[in-house]
Amino acid sequence: MTNLAGPPVFSTYTPHVNKPVCIRLYWQRIVFLFVLSWSTATQATVFTFDLRAGKAALALDGKNAGQLVNHGLTATFAAGPGAPIDGIFNQTSSRFGINSVGTSDDSSSLIDAVNDISEFLTISFGQRVLLSKITLSAFAPGEMAGLSIAGGTSLLLHGLAAAKDVYYFSNLTLGMGEQIRLSHVSGNGFSFENISLNSAKVQEPPVAVLMLSGVMAVIVFRRSRSRSSPD
Repeated sequence: MTNLAGPPVFSTYTPHVNKPVCIRLYWQRIVFLFVLSWSTATQATVFTFDLRAGKAALALDGKNAGQLVNHGLTATFAAGPGAPIDGIFNQTSSRFGINSVGTSDDSSSLIDAVNDISEFLTISFGQRVLLSKITLSAFAPGEMAGLSIAGGTSLLLHGLAAAKDVYYFSNLTLGMGEQIRLSHVSGNGFSFENISLNSAKVQEPPVAVLMLSGVMAVIVFRRSRSRSSPD
């Protein structure tokens, strides 16, 4: 009788690995991650336009429209309404508001109402920005202001303390040229102190980085071909 029993047999099969292909894929991944690390890098910039105490804001005083620049961001301000009120900006050492020319409100430093017509201002920006906060003052409890973004539904801002009220926003997006409109709704009015915005700019990879990544890709391709070609 033949004895079929014997020592156990273990498989020694090793899957074939194409080393040139693995090396090529490895270096291609490095090149991709290298360029991606540059293209996704961001640099956040904070813009603050101080209308009450900022000397630059004097450029708006006595005008119905004008521009201010902060860290390269251009903001365009306009006072309203127009005729028959003809609102113009008025900056003092403690307040920033709108005068209404030729009316009993022609020396006001608040954004209020004249003959039951509410004053307002609009602001637009020369690039995409994210609204962070707005600060108002002389805004007593029970009074209200309206804030609309790009012509959307007006948000009601309620006066909290006459000294200073700060309203924070969760980075509301404003496209280039889209307007913020801040208007009087009820009460004696308010002073517009400042506005803060954020901007996230994508940092494009420099030309040198793109050239280097291209050279690396060519080297990897040539090396992989030379290794895969038969002797």
